[in-house]
Amino acid sequence: MRASGGEIGRGERLGGQSQLARGGRRFPERSCRKGSAVIPGDGGPPADDPTAGEDAGQGQDIALPDQNDLVPIYAEFGAAVHDTQVLEFGLVLLMALATRYDDAKFTPEAVNALSSAQAGQTLGELFRAVRKKEYFTSPERKSIHKAIRLRNDLVHRFMVEKVEQFLTPEGRVTLLEEIRGIRGAVQSADKIIASLIDRYLEEYGTSLEELQDYASELFPKNRDGEDAGAE
Repeated sequence: MRASGGEIGRGERLGGQSQLARGGRRFPERSCRKGSAVIPGDGGPPADDPTAGEDAGQGQDIALPDQNDLVPIYAEFGAAVHDTQVLEFGLVLLMALATRYDDAKFTPEAVNALSSAQAGQTLGELFRAVRKKEYFTSPERKSIHKAIRLRNDLVHRFMVEKVEQFLTPEGRVTLLEEIRGIRGAVQSADKIIASLIDRYLEEYGTSLEELQDYASELFPKNRDGEDAGAE
């Protein structure tokens, strides 16, 4: 199942035409060297300070990466975030289906839990609810659990924890490969969810548009765009 339209969570995957995600780039506040010039970090002595070189052997100079070298990383990261939003949107639709047709009781708080440490518990409840109609195999359950765990790590701390890898060509290559691996895992999980949603829609003769409207009513957003149950 693929929803039509260009909205995040409904549109086609970005694929090879990833949007460029430019976020707050932050590097360690140390002296950075670009070419032969030493650029003091925040709080360091002025560039013309005659004592500026006295601590040269005590700290570590880091080559400041060219901004063009960072573009592929931010582009891939933006595409990965888009993938996770598509996955989360699919899970929300599945919660709506389970509530409507399987007598499940999912609330806006359950949607919020997907982004928290309670994600595993919420997924377990969802798996049990839909088992009345379809059965998730053990590999499928593990795939979805893994994808949500990767999603939460990507959104909350990935770029902060990996900042040192931005600073070397080897690190940037490794970082790109890791992000692409995350995308692959998330896309695999989304295919499982999308296939199950398609079966629900076919069985009950419900359109995707009708399901989206029902999910919007079931899990309303407040004026700030957050689920109404968010604290």
